[in-house]
Amino acid sequence: MRLSGIIEFSVLLGLVGTIDSKVVQTRNALIQGGKCEPTDVNYFLSVPYAKPPVGKSRYAPPEPPSASYHGVINATNPTPSCIQFGTLFAETGLQSEDCLYLNVWAPASATPESNLPVKVWLYGGSNEGGGVSNPTYNGCYSALDSVVVSINYRLGPLGFLALSDLGLTGNYGIMDQKLGLEWVQENIRHFGGDPVSSPVLPKSTDMRTSLYADDTCPKTKVLLFGESAGAINGFVLATLPEATTLMRAAALESGGGRDLATVADAQVFQKIFLDKLNCSTPALACLHAASPTQLQAAFQSMPAEPAIGVASALNRNASRSAWGPLVDGVVIPKQPSAVGLQVPSIIGSTSDEGTFFVLGTYGEAASTLTPSVYDEFLTFNFGPLASRVNETFSLYTVFNRSVAAALVHIITDVSYKCPGHRALLRANEKDIPAWSYRFAHAPSCPWFAAIPDEYLSSLGATHTSDIPFVFNMTHNMPPPDGDCTFSESEEEIARTMSRAWTNMAEFGTPDGDTGSSFAAGPGIPPVVNSKAMRSGANFACLLSERIDANLTDLSVSGATLLNLISEPQDDFPPQIDSMPTDADVVLVLGGGNDIGYIGGMFEDTLSSSWLGTAATWLAGQSAPLGDVLDTDALAARYGTVLDAIHSKVPEAKVIVVEYVTVLGPDVRPGVDVVFTPDRVEHHRAVGAKLLEATVKATEERAPWCERVSVDEPSRGHGIGSNDPWVNGFSWKLYLAGGAYHPNANGMKAVSEIVYDKFVELGLTAPEGPK
Repeated sequence: MRLSGIIEFSVLLGLVGTIDSKVVQTRNALIQGGKCEPTDVNYFLSVPYAKPPVGKSRYAPPEPPSASYHGVINATNPTPSCIQFGTLFAETGLQSEDCLYLNVWAPASATPESNLPVKVWLYGGSNEGGGVSNPTYNGCYSALDSVVVSINYRLGPLGFLALSDLGLTGNYGIMDQKLGLEWVQENIRHFGGDPVSSPVLPKSTDMRTSLYADDTCPKTKVLLFGESAGAINGFVLATLPEATTLMRAAALESGGGRDLATVADAQVFQKIFLDKLNCSTPALACLHAASPTQLQAAFQSMPAEPAIGVASALNRNASRSAWGPLVDGVVIPKQPSAVGLQVPSIIGSTSDEGTFFVLGTYGEAASTLTPSVYDEFLTFNFGPLASRVNETFSLYTVFNRSVAAALVHIITDVSYKCPGHRALLRANEKDIPAWSYRFAHAPSCPWFAAIPDEYLSSLGATHTSDIPFVFNMTHNMPPPDGDCTFSESEEEIARTMSRAWTNMAEFGTPDGDTGSSFAAGPGIPPVVNSKAMRSGANFACLLSERIDANLTDLSVSGATLLNLISEPQDDFPPQIDSMPTDADVVLVLGGGNDIGYIGGMFEDTLSSSWLGTAATWLAGQSAPLGDVLDTDALAARYGTVLDAIHSKVPEAKVIVVEYVTVLGPDVRPGVDVVFTPDRVEHHRAVGAKLLEATVKATEERAPWCERVSVDEPSRGHGIGSNDPWVNGFSWKLYLAGGAYHPNANGMKAVSEIVYDKFVELGLTAPEGPK
């Protein structure tokens, strides 16, 4: 079952400032960063996450950095790339074996209490080239509502040389990435990120469905995302037994799901590399003594292969699979494609992956390739199955004699679409939530400086073309200072993809999150979204955990009913935009902010003391009272919201949850609250108007809309009662967002009431005796 919650929330006055986040104290170092010029984002470049892998550590697992650094690390200079071996994605700037650094971008307003989602990037480059300093991977534009990290890792022989007889195990590049993720878990909170939150609550077993990544009860708020080789490596990491301790979710762009070579497969080719070094000393000593230039020269002198190929289980001993992650039984215990994903994931590809390689290899000659090139391609990549592939993808009947079109199609299918499809099927077998996408838009601007303008129109939606959209890069294309700008529609694509990736980090689902206080649970630990003031123990979370349903929590501080369907709220779009269209149930709690229910209580409270009056004056505003609506107008607005929800998810049951009673019969004016008796009656009357409008709006929309009665059972649990379900007022509660809102006991009680309604409606089976 999938739940979607839309809930409004009372806004608070912002009285707490932010620290200067350009200087950050991590676990073992003080780091000085810089400020992105076009956005309100800070950057921290060349942050060490491991000791330099040099000398005796050249072919060894990475080691954590020193326990402490003296002084301040200058994190404003570009990160050197690891030694480059390939040519297709090779970085042209500074290279060094001392390269195990990462970059961090975070909103300038972030503090260690911000609890922002974290997105960790792995670059591509066939595991032979690439680096985090590529300007297309700039996080200044995508770290507006999250923390972005990119990790450098060793490449080619330095990252993946596995010669068993020399004691070289390989997979050093994978171990680098894993250590980088561990660094994130230990340090990213200092930059405003939230790597680890509360443990997941126990599940009942009466309804078993796949966990739809509800961030209300998270383990971690880290997304691992990568493209091409970065996606291959990301898939490996997301299938490891320890994956759930490193990430909440993964997004694998053009590379997830491939089979890996084994160490035995790779050694066939890697021993040729050793021969090309022309060692006059013992092999291991020679490998350690060789300079990076000598290693690069030996690599480039490897035997030539057909110019273009695919990732196939039939050519695992080819160089294109020898330098990369290997199934070694230790770091990678089993074939990742057989193990399957351990975390919710997005897996996708572009519609024309292969044009990048065909045009990149043949250039203008691609249009005149002969059938012999196609035959050679099939024989090399598919061996004894070449004839069968040719029957299915006939050059003459399927591709009208176009060799280039045939190569593009087969490369796209075999290297990207098919492995991704198999990974999705395996995830489905394991009840791991997974989504797929196909990026079919041909960018109007080049995204890498190496892309010639004359090839842009021919590339289409090619390999790597989705990268700038994920990074929300839309101006100065190609980065860093090009003169091309994406169109408005392309900018919308970029915002949508960047937001979806952020949602994966925060919720484990690309669907969005918005909402409000009486459902969000401000002040109740754990806080899982500080901007929305959302708790991991609100009633929707507790309910979804109890019935093991999929939850997309839509709760944001200060939302009105109009924020649910039509008006954006600060950085949050209208909540209905993010509602999953396949929701089975939509929980709704709202209307209070439209008539100043809790806001009116705040106004009375603040105006009763000099501190509250000063706080209001300093904030430059009064407590929010919302619109002055009569009962009929509020019911009509509520009804408009319910109709819009029903229109978007017509098959879903819409369940409206009433507000918890705040001022019940036990409250003592002037004792439990600062209100006078007449003001207590005033606030009760506002609550009664909200209840009347809620009842009217829901009853007119049966049977698809149901209401959960919470007001009546909570009347004996208001402020001043023996067992209050709501908090009174204190400055500590006010600043945490919990004043005049449900407490932890109240959230548990509401979850019980809503659960009983689910049983009544047949939405879940009743639990047995306890």
